[in-house]
Amino acid sequence: MAEAIRYKNHIVGKWHLGHYTRRYTPLERGFDSHVGFWTGHHHMFDHSAVETETWGLDMRRGYDVAYDLHGKYTTHVIRDEAVARIGNHSVGDPLFLYVAHAAVHSANPYDFLPAPDVTVAGLEHVEPYPRRKFAAMLS
Repeated sequence: MAEAIRYKNHIVGKWHLGHYTRRYTPLERGFDSHVGFWTGHHHMFDHSAVETETWGLDMRRGYDVAYDLHGKYTTHVIRDEAVARIGNHSVGDPLFLYVAHAAVHSANPYDFLPAPDVTVAGLEHVEPYPRRKFAAMLS
């Protein structure tokens, strides 16, 4: 991977390439850091994994659950973390930043097309309502 030429390698966002054992996770696959989730989909605000019969939080910093990100919209988390990673990176060092957004993504049967209420409210002119929520996820 890019570490052979001394790139700093970071991933922000959706992994979804396996987590059966630790060796399949981003930090074991050549990345120096990862902020995001391992599963295919999760709730966009509380970050609970919804693809198995068991419940768990799946927004992480490296291997650890990122409790501080609970309640923050996943799209905003990914954006903010990517911008911070770029801003904190030394301009003299090569950087490989893989940004994997979850939007537009509807993974949860109990919260179809999740988007921030304030964004949905600002798109009142978009009809019907499901289209408005979809548009809110894109904006």
